[in-house]
Amino acid sequence: MHTRRENVLFIDRVGYDWYRMPDGGPVLDPERYRVTLLTRPGLGDRARPGECAEVMTLDIGDDGLRDGIAEAVHRRVGIDHVLAFTEGLLLPAARLRDRLGIPGPSADSVVPFRDKSAMKAVARGGGLPVAEWAEVDTAAEALPLLAAHGRIVLKPRAGYGSAGLHIVSTEARLRELDADPTVDLTYSQAEQFVDAPMVHIDAAVCQGRLHTVVPSRYLTSTLAFTEGRPLSTVTLDDPGLVEKCVRFTEQVVEAFKVTDSVLHLEAFLTDDGRLVFSEVACRAGGSSIGAMVRSVTGVSIHEAMVRLALGEAPTTTYPQRGAAAGLLLVYGRHGRVARIDDDAVPREWLVERRHAVEPGQWFRPAHMAGGGLATYVVTGSTQREVRERLAFVEAHTHVVYAADQNDPEDA
Repeated sequence: MHTRRENVLFIDRVGYDWYRMPDGGPVLDPERYRVTLLTRPGLGDRARPGECAEVMTLDIGDDGLRDGIAEAVHRRVGIDHVLAFTEGLLLPAARLRDRLGIPGPSADSVVPFRDKSAMKAVARGGGLPVAEWAEVDTAAEALPLLAAHGRIVLKPRAGYGSAGLHIVSTEARLRELDADPTVDLTYSQAEQFVDAPMVHIDAAVCQGRLHTVVPSRYLTSTLAFTEGRPLSTVTLDDPGLVEKCVRFTEQVVEAFKVTDSVLHLEAFLTDDGRLVFSEVACRAGGSSIGAMVRSVTGVSIHEAMVRLALGEAPTTTYPQRGAAAGLLLVYGRHGRVARIDDDAVPREWLVERRHAVEPGQWFRPAHMAGGGLATYVVTGSTQREVRERLAFVEAHTHVVYAADQNDPEDA
């Protein structure tokens, strides 16, 4: 008996190979799903022959072009699901569903995950501790908050990846930001600076209940990319703190009415042991956080995003590599990379080792937390062992730039 395949429009900016099963096959089985893939130029070949019914490469940030193609596909085959899992595409995909009458997260349900002011309002309404904040369109509008707290953070309300953040401690700095023609604070948020380390909690929620939860702690600031330092994080193994993170995540699930989704949640861990809500995203954590989660749980967060969007439960079919895991992102400057020396790093520690460019290619920084030049995910038996291994990887990874630094794109 012939069963109709469901039609899926997949809007992608990272590459279809991020969404694969352990045997290398796609999460979206071609026997069950007819996939139309819209992706960026240069990524079309990440889908192998036969995996998608059609692959189109385009500027997926062009709303008119992207949505026009989607509407044409819908008229022709009838789209059953619109999938998009990167931050900047979540709201456009939701609006497309609303306009075409396709089931899935609506724009109203996605806004609290994209507008940081709406996000904090929902969190506070759900009883979560939240730093004081205010909506602003200029730096000067943040003066009352600065006067009240002495130190604040300015950030885009729809931003992600720690891009466009400004930490401000003086009124003079506010004036400088307003006078800087390269800084646009329209649709921004000012919030109280919380001087505390940050944890991130990566979870899969199935039918309103936590399916997978992995709490981790940043060892360096998420603004490390602005300071010339690597970003690193490690999974937590203190039972009391892990339990506190699980309970906190359950509060977030209830406050945001999450039913079937992956979450990347960030919170501050204060000196008195409290967790203070910072932000939450309804997608996988950036860079290779997914590899960390997979290595300690056997669950792929990227597969889970697809399964949950289709009303299915995530699987646990991936190999577990250790009880603890950590991530190191090494950033680079703009330049042509001759090589990345990391031969001293024991390969048996590594779950993932990725270089953004090959020797001889140009590296152009993305100016955001996830834009590393070299990425390493390591495992170990304890948090302490992983931290030691991350320190070793950092000390034994060296980027060598070529003498020729005349970027052809600057010509």
